[in-house]
Amino acid sequence: MPELDPPVAAWVDDLVNAVDNDNTVDGLKCTNSATRWLLRVAPEELREQARLALEDLDRAADRPLTALRSDSVAQHFTPTALAGGLNVLVARMTVPGGPWPGHFGLETVVFRSHPAVMPAAYPPSREGVQLHFGQLVAASRGYRDGAGTVLFPEQLSVDVRPDGQAFGVVFLDRLHQLFLARVLPVLATSTFAPAELGALFDLRGRAFLAHERGHLQGADLEAAVLTRRRRLAAVVSELHADLDALVMLLDSPDPMAPAAAKVLAADRIIREAWLRRSYAQVDAIAARQLLVLLAKAGAVTLDGGRLSLDLAVARHRLGEELERVRELEKSCCTNGLEPARQYLRASGWAVVDSACHRELESPIARFLGYAASRSVPVPA
Repeated sequence: MPELDPPVAAWVDDLVNAVDNDNTVDGLKCTNSATRWLLRVAPEELREQARLALEDLDRAADRPLTALRSDSVAQHFTPTALAGGLNVLVARMTVPGGPWPGHFGLETVVFRSHPAVMPAAYPPSREGVQLHFGQLVAASRGYRDGAGTVLFPEQLSVDVRPDGQAFGVVFLDRLHQLFLARVLPVLATSTFAPAELGALFDLRGRAFLAHERGHLQGADLEAAVLTRRRRLAAVVSELHADLDALVMLLDSPDPMAPAAAKVLAADRIIREAWLRRSYAQVDAIAARQLLVLLAKAGAVTLDGGRLSLDLAVARHRLGEELERVRELEKSCCTNGLEPARQYLRASGWAVVDSACHRELESPIARFLGYAASRSVPVPA
């Protein structure tokens, strides 16, 4: 990764420190924030993206930082078209596994990016937003210390939800680090062949793109359901994307597809199912539901203190559940969130407002919960 020019590197360091410090000042007004001052003197190559964040801060004016809404960033932020180009995003957002999970804090993420391309072996799908793979350069505390691996408009705190998705960034390097540190050590050593182990970085990218393709196959549930409580819609959407991706990968003639399916499933059930305040985390709720499905199908077993995966035995069960969730999405698009609430309750969840509670007591779940509690920190 190219080094930053010293003046740009100094500005990035100052911006990260300013955001972290601003988050600690009670009642700080947007106009008085150090973040706002630094955005006004952004380096030339980052000035347009900094301007979007500055618009949001100026619109909030004398209101406290906690009242900031990042509408300009959510609607207009676009990663640079230059492969490897530098980007800066500053917004109030929620970060899975961060210091305020389920809530919004001011964050900045500085990264390089290049367009992501669907593998040729994947079946055609509907067109979606151009995804970018990013390499993290620097980030504020919530994103740095949490499980922040993507940037999408739906993470941002806004007054007006965008009609479309302006951007999508996936930090493949960070996803790969999390997989190596928190997932791979929990899996049985026979999970991946030597050639697959050597290709884990590429497999992580294939797994994510399969998941995103699964979203494109869905019924646009979150856009169709007009409600302030969109968590249930998002859970159904995430579950559909996972199921569609797994079925597609398990049916693919691509020799690397089964390994990509294992990467996707393992990351979900070993890492994301155990995010802090899991009842309020969409990824965690969907991941726990997937874990239950796989365990009931006999695809997840314990093998000498490690987790063993055999997704092929669950192919039929996954296909059945995919059809069920696909119909559920269609029903929610026309009938609101009540079908999603009924589905989750019938699956064993206690749904209170939009929070989903379910304690998993099986030996496999207890093993995974214990493994997650002993996870080593991942370097930023």
